[in-house]
Amino acid sequence: MYTGAYPATMDTYGRIKIPGKFRNIMELHDEYKFNIFLGFQKNICLYPHEKWTCLRNQLESTAQLAPETQDFFRILLGCM
Repeated sequence: MYTGAYPATMDTYGRIKIPGKFRNIMELHDEYKFNIFLGFQKNICLYPHEKWTCLRNQLESTAQLAPETQDFFRILLGCM
């Protein structure tokens, strides 16, 4: 599982260094595809691609059931 708060900066090429703890987990599970999006508190959220796909499907189905939350999900998911 990828959880934690780690200070990071972006280099001039737009790259972000992934903490060693996360790199070790990536190698252990052979996970190298991620979805990254901007969080709400000047942070980034990084999800393994497979986990993000499941979460996105859940969020999209919730958005369809609750119209009052659609704006939030459009921002979070990048315009569903």
